[in-house]
Amino acid sequence: MLMKHCIAQGWRVDDPTQGIKLPPIRTDGFRAWGEEHITLFEAAHPMGTRARLALALLLYLAPRREDVVDFGRQHIHDGVFEYRQKKTGVTLAIPTHPDLKAILDATPSAHLTFLVTKDGKPFTPPGFTNWFREM
Repeated sequence: MLMKHCIAQGWRVDDPTQGIKLPPIRTDGFRAWGEEHITLFEAAHPMGTRARLALALLLYLAPRREDVVDFGRQHIHDGVFEYRQKKTGVTLAIPTHPDLKAILDATPSAHLTFLVTKDGKPFTPPGFTNWFREM
């Protein structure tokens, strides 16, 4: 990538890295949460907290992190949660689960987005990931 950038900028005329293959990255991936993890998280974060709302949005809507940070009341119409995925452009319409509705009703929100930083600003996707990991 760096050499392609250098060529595009006119800093190099050739790519000395062409043909070099990197070794594959070995990983076990992300560890999935079981029911016991969800129960522990819910016990630590009662209804009405941002952390509990974040978990509920992730569990009941299964969005990508780039989408969940934009969710707000404007996405709920007649009991259906509607949003357009940033990655695919596909619009989803998901009936709001009663448990999610209860958590939404119990969580105060004075912002356009449900999930905001402690300073009241919308999360960036990486910022949300880091914050949720800490929770």
